[in-house]
Amino acid sequence: MKGLLFYLMILLSAGQMAFSQSTITGKLVDEYSLPIPHATVMIENTTKGAITDFDGIFNIEASEGDVLVISCVGFEKTRVTVGSKENYEITLKESVSQLDQIVVVGYGSKKKSSITGSVATVKAEELTQAPTTTTTELLAGRVPGLITKQTTGVPGDDATSINIRGFGNALILVDGLQTPMDRVDPNDIETISVLKDASAAVYGSRAGNGVVLITTKRGKIGKPQISFHNNTSFQQPTQSRTYVDSWDYATLVRESDLNGGGALDDTYTSGDVQKFKSGNDPSYVNQDWNDAVFKKWTPMVQHNLNITGGTEKVKYFTSIGLLDQEGAFKSGDLNFSRYNVRSNIDVQLNDKLSFGVDLSYRRENRDSPGTDLSSMYQMLKTAQPVYSAFLPDTDRAAYSGFGTRSPYAATKKDFAGFDDDVREYLIGKVQLKYQFDFGLSAKVVFNYES
Repeated sequence: MKGLLFYLMILLSAGQMAFSQSTITGKLVDEYSLPIPHATVMIENTTKGAITDFDGIFNIEASEGDVLVISCVGFEKTRVTVGSKENYEITLKESVSQLDQIVVVGYGSKKKSSITGSVATVKAEELTQAPTTTTTELLAGRVPGLITKQTTGVPGDDATSINIRGFGNALILVDGLQTPMDRVDPNDIETISVLKDASAAVYGSRAGNGVVLITTKRGKIGKPQISFHNNTSFQQPTQSRTYVDSWDYATLVRESDLNGGGALDDTYTSGDVQKFKSGNDPSYVNQDWNDAVFKKWTPMVQHNLNITGGTEKVKYFTSIGLLDQEGAFKSGDLNFSRYNVRSNIDVQLNDKLSFGVDLSYRRENRDSPGTDLSSMYQMLKTAQPVYSAFLPDTDRAAYSGFGTRSPYAATKKDFAGFDDDVREYLIGKVQLKYQFDFGLSAKVVFNYES
């Protein structure tokens, strides 16, 4: 009997060794050894997976013999079998399945298969799949070799920087005009082309870091078509600090006093600790400062109405958009709203002469506290849980410890002033084009921006 038990223990131990898992670390790169962020790594036939970070690195629990299925927009799906090692560098190849599509380049439009340089495209339907405030956020993970970086989540100031293959900020052109990408409503965009190397050479030295070409929607021959798009979404902070409870804080202060050469009861007594813990005495609070300052969820509402249509002589596209985004502060004094209007009109005057007018207007309202938000976060970092975030007199700011006021007060408009920022942008483009009989054309363009 003992021999049988010993044999079973050996089998169980062997089974555990056979199915033991370890943390596999990998890095995904493209054919130019540049990292690939936002790629998906899944263990085949399971729901276990991971997503690569900004540096193309992922970590996943896997066993020897598991198959990793790696996929990313613009790259071929790749399978890697886990072996005995725990670190992998995996190179993904760009997908060639879209080589016959028509893409916009600096000198017109071409078949992708006929272009010697590297060009990637994003279509309109891909840009409106997820609600965001700016177009730049929508490009994250959709174009191989394009790296996006968002440094702030403040409503209205959350624009994302774009660089191609790590060479610096790319040149952004909207319908041929140099325009910041965050001034374009994603609902107005027809296609986005990213020119990475030789394909961008036509734009000269300013295109050394690559070019992003944005083409807005235009009118089409047919009866007027009216479409309305509405989206209501909710956002929340991805990370927050975890604070100790007030009784744990008081206990730590007692130990600090003792270690500093003082008495154990110099600041708080054991009775104070019990009062903090019981919560029956209003003078002994347990304040969660994250809960006092931040909302759990913040709403964001988007509306867009557009009309398109035309005849052989006149084609038109008109769009009206509204975005309303609330900040994450409970005070409600950090908000952003945007109103935008676009009108693209194309007129065929005769067989050779055409005329086009593009107008775009945008109004942005930013409401924010007058204080620097970094100061508020510094206050939040040092706030002590033994102080209440609010006072009975709402006109007075509470104390949070270490000689600072309540970080909640720093998010209110009556703290060190209030910044009510209104910005307006108007962009106009008038184009006259003449088509000669021998195949060439001449174009005159007038631009206005304010």
